[in-house]
Amino acid sequence: EEKEILVNLANERFKNNGILGNCILFSLKSISLLLHPINSWGFPLSVGLNAKFDLQDISQVFKIFLKLFLFGYRLIIFWIFFSDIFSLLSNFNPLKILSKKNYHILKENSFLIASFLILASNIFLYVGIFGLLEHRYFYQIMPWIEIPIFIRLLKSKKLSFN
Repeated sequence: EEKEILVNLANERFKNNGILGNCILFSLKSISLLLHPINSWGFPLSVGLNAKFDLQDISQVFKIFLKLFLFGYRLIIFWIFFSDIFSLLSNFNPLKILSKKNYHILKENSFLIASFLILASNIFLYVGIFGLLEHRYFYQIMPWIEIPIFIRLLKSKKLSFN
């Protein structure tokens, strides 16, 4: 009975938000899912809601430090990843799809494009269709995002768009 009431309230709010409001809500949910600072992304780091912060409790301080480290790591990874995606899109010319430059861009950055498509499809599936906000569904996607970044760092140059 409670579930039915909540579903009806959610459907009513969905209708009242309109297309723009629902797109903004979808975007905020997606960003929160990927960058929420409390998520541990599969590491056994949990700090209870009723936990009292005590600097003398080394295990709790260590867990908080690791959560902050993982959050910073995700911020850096996603910043580099999306800056590479935007850089790729800014150099891609959709009016000349069959040009050599576009072919070279797609060929040289195929893994980056594939990782972006995997991330976008999973966000659309889990957040857009099913409305899930559980970060555990994105553990398997992180290597797809990390690998193109590490490859680029190993090459120690910006994306090639020549």
